[in-house]
Amino acid sequence: MRKILRLSLCALMLSSASAMWADTKVVTTVNGTPETRELVKITFDGGNVILNYADDTTDKADMSLVSVALTHDEQSAIDEIIADPTKATGVYNLKGQRVADTPEGLATGIYIVNGQKVLVK
Repeated sequence: MRKILRLSLCALMLSSASAMWADTKVVTTVNGTPETRELVKITFDGGNVILNYADDTTDKADMSLVSVALTHDEQSAIDEIIADPTKATGVYNLKGQRVADTPEGLATGIYIVNGQKVLVK
């Protein structure tokens, strides 16, 4: 299952990566041999994976023999990350919906009060 999810994620990222970053490199390896053709699509057929290339050719291989790596060597457009250290105040249910300012008078249950899980009896 882990291999399927990993390849599925690569497949989703594959089409957006080449469009977003011209210098993103996709390296496809089949049975230990790096592929020189440009990979454009990945589909799954049971335990096999079908690899479609830019030159309109395809390969079908056992999923355990295929790996896809995406690399990007350039700096992103993100300059800095600012974390907001303030906690959300108030009382929230487990769905993240704000239900009150204080836990007084609430029905029995588990709530998030000022960022902490609290059991109201």
